[in-house]
Amino acid sequence: MSAGAKRETVRIGILGAARIAPVGLVRPARSNPEVEVVSVAARDPARAARFAAQHGIGSVREDYDALVGDPGIDAVYNRSY
Repeated sequence: MSAGAKRETVRIGILGAARIAPVGLVRPARSNPEVEVVSVAARDPARAARFAAQHGIGSVREDYDALVGDPGIDAVYNRSY
């Protein structure tokens, strides 16, 4: 990247409202100005909404397909194990 070039923010969505996500992604993302966690989806939409509110995530998708198919999301964090 050349000097003075504008960097774009990587917008990340989270699949699942798991307890590992804040430690594994949300907190580290806040320390990087080039990363923003923008959305979350979970099997239980109410849980996703609580998770989003608790962690300052601005969008909740109704299901996993909606999050994965969102053109406003550049990367998806899938906490599956």
